[in-house]
Amino acid sequence: MKITIFSGQFDSPLHGGEYAATGPNGPFPAWCAEQTQSLSFGEKIDYQVIDGIDAWGAPISQALDRLMSWTVGAGWPTTLDQNDAIQTDIWSILSGRAGMIYTEAAPITQHSMLLHSATKQDLLVTQPISEPHPLPMLLIGIALLAAYRSIRT
Repeated sequence: MKITIFSGQFDSPLHGGEYAATGPNGPFPAWCAEQTQSLSFGEKIDYQVIDGIDAWGAPISQALDRLMSWTVGAGWPTTLDQNDAIQTDIWSILSGRAGMIYTEAAPITQHSMLLHSATKQDLLVTQPISEPHPLPMLLIGIALLAAYRSIRT
């Protein structure tokens, strides 16, 4: 998939943070997932989409999912400090350490994926996870309760 990356709204001294990406389905945010390769702004780069679990394993993928879900829920980043805190946590999690932002209580609403390029910087992107509709869950709960009551009598 061909993606064009532009610098984000913050001029970070980390040389990372939220980038503005554009792909076949329109614009989306992307984050630095690799510190060892460069990134060329404004040119089309060929990326392969890899699910986060396949890219990093389940524990790291889940930690990134939770961080990015918290980030979206909090409406971050709105400042350079928030941008850099998120980027620093992404790099920490990818290296197997815990991030500094407390996200344990955050419900997971985003799933992290890797955009991989053989020649340019890899990027972290997310997609929303749709929540189940409450009516089927309620009906299942009522059915289980009814079954439990019929067994007890």
